[in-house]
Amino acid sequence: MVSRFWTSLFAMALLGTAEAVLAAPQATAGSGSELPLQCFVAAGQRYRIDPMLLYAIAEVESNLVPSATNRNRNGSVDYGVMQINSLHLPKLKGIGIDERRLLEEPCVSVHAGASILAEMIARYGYTWAAVGAYNAGGGTARGAARHQYATKVWRRYSAMVSTRERAMPGTRGENEGAGRRRKKIKTIMLQSRPEESV
Repeated sequence: MVSRFWTSLFAMALLGTAEAVLAAPQATAGSGSELPLQCFVAAGQRYRIDPMLLYAIAEVESNLVPSATNRNRNGSVDYGVMQINSLHLPKLKGIGIDERRLLEEPCVSVHAGASILAEMIARYGYTWAAVGAYNAGGGTARGAARHQYATKVWRRYSAMVSTRERAMPGTRGENEGAGRRRKKIKTIMLQSRPEESV
């Protein structure tokens, strides 16, 4: 099951084809509910973010549990597979997304997370600083927290990229073949750790 799962995720991330999305098996999340891999691919294509980066963030945030919730020390709450912070709810509610949808519709959570990460990328560039800000925010006092979070995601993401490169030599995150018809998805292919200045 795990081998088939990774093969499908890598194929979808590399090819970006509708056929790969439709043929993909479901990934079983820790809660027993199913988390469709095509959610990560579709969100990655829409926001031009590597689907494996989104997947790595979901693993770090919720261990892929769609119904995950977490109450933070500051009183805010994180919801869903991408752990969308309640501070984002006023904006999300304006487009019809509430806590219930973030918890019950994993694809909604993945797309919301991708949109938040895209905002961080617009602010920090396509860097690990943007990934760190996804979780820790952009305040100057949060630099250590951003670095710690970015390092966790980097470890997970690097392991996935390494596995993909071993399984499919010559690929480094490019959309090839049928994927050329679509916008290319940017990938973070940094081989070094996030820098302390994140």
